[in-house]
Parts: sequence; C-alpha cells; structure tokens
Amino acid sequence: MFGIDSFNSTPILPIMNLPSHSFTLHTENRKTFLATTKEALLTDWQPATNADGYAYSLMGIKTDGDCADGGPDGCATGPFTQFTIRGKEGDASQGKWFWSGNSINLNDWDGREPSGDNENSGALEIDIRDGYMVELSITMANAVHGKDFKGDAWSSFDTTNEGVLAKDALSTTVLMKGGDKLSIDIDSQWSGTTNFYLKVQGQVLAYESSDLINDDMVITLLNVYVPTPLGGGTGTGTGTGTGTGTGTGTGDGTGTNDSAGGAGEAPIGNESGMGIGTMAIIGVVLIGGAVVLLK
Repeated sequence: MFGIDSFNSTPILPIMNLPSHSFTLHTENRKTFLATTKEALLTDWQPATNADGYAYSLMGIKTDGDCADGGPDGCATGPFTQFTIRGKEGDASQGKWFWSGNSINLNDWDGREPSGDNENSGALEIDIRDGYMVELSITMANAVHGKDFKGDAWSSFDTTNEGVLAKDALSTTVLMKGGDKLSIDIDSQWSGTTNFYLKVQGQVLAYESSDLINDDMVITLLNVYVPTPLGGGTGTGTGTGTGTGTGTGTGDGTGTNDSAGGAGEAPIGNESGMGIGTMAIIGVVLIGGAVVLLK
C-alpha cells in the first residue's frame, strides 16, 4: 500500500527546472550594489569644465583662484575643497615641488641649501568637493626607495577596491568622490599632513603615519566629472512653437459655452420633430398573437 519512500525520514523534494538565466540575474543584482568599473561608477555623470569652459588642470585650479588659499576649505569653487601644497616651488633640480603639464611633482629632497640647512621635501593635501568625481593618478619613481612604505601601506589596496581603476608596484589610478582625500608628506616633515592617506569612494585605502614614502611622487589630474542634469544630455533646445489655432465652429448651435447647453436640441413642446421630449408615444402590444398599434 505504501512505497518505501513513504517512510523515508529524508523528504523527497521535487526536481525544479530553474531557468538558465537565474545565475545571470544574480550576478547583475550584485553589480548593482558593488560597482567596480569606471563605467559603472560614472553612470549619470559627465565631464566637467571650469568657468571658462575648458577642462580642469591642477595648475589652473591652484592659480586661477579656485584654490588660491591653502588649508581646509581653502578652495572657493571647483572640484576641491582643499588643495594645499607645502615646500619650496622650483625646478626638478632645486624645487621641493613643481608643475609639469597637468601634473604636480613632489620631490624627495635630500640636498642642502647654500646656507647648509636641510630643506623639507614636498607635500600636499587634496580634498574632493561634494558633487564632483575626480580621476587622479599617483606615480612613484624608484622601487628601491621607501621599501617599508611600498611593502605596507602601498600594498594594502588594489583593483578589487571600489574606485581603484589601475594599480602596480609604482603607480595607481583612482576615481574619487566628494569627501575623499589624498595626503602626501614625502619625508614626514610637515606637521598636520599625514605621510600617506588615501580615501577613495568613501573607503580609507591607506593610512600611513610612520613609514616614509622617501621617493619622488607625481600626481596627475586625468578627469573631473559632475552629475548629468536631469533629463540627460548636454544639448539645449532652441525651437519655439508659433502655431495659432484659427478654426471656427459653424454648427447649428449658436452657443459657444458648454454651460449654455446644447443649442442643437429641439425645444420641449415642439411636436413637429421627432425629438426625445416631443415624439408621440408608440406602444406595441401583443394580444393573443395580434399586434395592436396604440397611438
């Protein structure tokens, strides 16, 4: 009467034929919560320009007035709230920092001034303003210098971290958002500036306050982005509607306002027509199979 499986303590579950796209959907849902590509992070963002309509440059941001002052909140406008540079500006042979194209070079300075005094190496701090995305590259010069830093803080992040677009032993490219920060003090000589601090997409990737970078660093501004305006695109519509309605109603009714009633209806009491209110009542009565017309 009962099969063996009827008393089996292990329930027999029906075989379910899941659709072949089930795992694809799972993967897509995961990507919704963890955007690891540049394209995904920049959905609904577009390239930004400065007040003159040109692409941003590091030198322009610092010298055109956006960030004329150093320190926190030293930038009046633009993609940064802080752009502080520390050290003596000069060329590659003498300066602690200098401009090069769209880059700023921070020197690992080990020389002395004519007075015999040591001079500090370069340092900087960059804070990103809310409402902007900023793509920066950070590049070092020598794998031998600053081995402790390179083996510790620099090795603590890679392209599995959100916003890290590229990474190798001496360079990285990151996409930063509002509230993110980069701090560099080549030889830990500037009070208040962390040796190396990097926050990307809201996550602190590196925080080094003891090991020295002890190497030249080049920071390059690659791109700046702002949110795409609602409605999408950057085009501007210029068409103007000029059509004018000229049609004239010519029906039997003379009223033009709905509140005046339908002018085409026959007035009650006019029996010459077959209007609803004035037609004679015609009854059809079936009596014993005969049809009688009553009028």
